[in-house]
Amino acid sequence: MILLGIICPAIGTALIYKKKLLNANLIAFTILPGIVISKALGLHTLIGGFIGGVIGALLSELPSINKNKNPASVINIFTCGMIGFGVLIIPLLGIKIDLEAVLFGDLLTTSLRDLKIMLAPSFFLFIFFLLTFFIGKSTYSEFNQKSTPANLIKIFFYTLFLNFMTIIVIASSVSALGVVCVIPLLSVPSLLGIEKRSPNLPIAMVVSSIFGLAISTTVFLLSIIFNLSPGPLIGAFCLLLLVAKFFVKDLINFLKYIYRLFS
Repeated sequence: MILLGIICPAIGTALIYKKKLLNANLIAFTILPGIVISKALGLHTLIGGFIGGVIGALLSELPSINKNKNPASVINIFTCGMIGFGVLIIPLLGIKIDLEAVLFGDLLTTSLRDLKIMLAPSFFLFIFFLLTFFIGKSTYSEFNQKSTPANLIKIFFYTLFLNFMTIIVIASSVSALGVVCVIPLLSVPSLLGIEKRSPNLPIAMVVSSIFGLAISTTVFLLSIIFNLSPGPLIGAFCLLLLVAKFFVKDLINFLKYIYRLFS
């Protein structure tokens, strides 16, 4: 879980810069039917999860290909549809699966083999970071395709690898966090407002990973002390941080207003 606290925010930072974080939701929930089908076929869940993630990545690009004016609504429909499809085929295929563990993770069922599988994204993250560092200036504007045609070729292959990394990270984290609770870790950079504070993507990835490490370590310790499930706990913890962020910001603005009123 602590390892995922480093990897997920780094990938999430790139997704935020590319405005693809919503796509990650679709990829995550398309992994669900992939896991169910692989279970029915007697395959390792990572195989089905990866195939499902690839399908999710392709579906997430359909709105932009078709130049849909409201891509978020299309992606949301696909996402909800994949959740429903994944749940419905469980009784149809006549298999027994711990749906709660798949959706929210269960560290008690995580084995040494699962840990080795989680180490794979670490290797790819290192390659991903190098690509990010050498792709050019690696700035916010470049990753939103405000650059020359030559750089757009680099960006295309970078985006392809980003989708691959997203699939690998989510699929390998199912045993620890589940397909639902990995999303808050991917979204951790948004708590920092990282895209506004650091236009340089490599630096933003490092800062987000440090912040994610602090969150995952805290949640892991709390889950042990209070005997709570770490997946849902990390979602609730990130929600509290988000609420606190807005509260502190509003409180500071209110104090500034009072100061100006009496000064």
